[in-house]
Amino acid sequence: MDHQRYLELVAYLGEVKTIGLLLKLVLLCSKVKPYLEQRFSILFSHYETVAEDRASWLVKSLENLQVAFSVYFGQADFSLIQII
Repeated sequence: MDHQRYLELVAYLGEVKTIGLLLKLVLLCSKVKPYLEQRFSILFSHYETVAEDRASWLVKSLENLQVAFSVYFGQADFSLIQII
């Protein structure tokens, strides 16, 4: 994932749709997941000293990525949510 291309995706699609797109790629090919995690780790390391308001896109992306990975790859039982 090229840093500038990711920023363009976030600018055009927003954080939620961009993470949704990346999640679809991971679900199609599970071998991509470690690479994606590594790239987000690099992004986090690069921006960890930047003020949150200047990197809010990254915070939102990481939050959405955490939710997506928890839902699709976690051990939680979400069967009750389908009833509601």
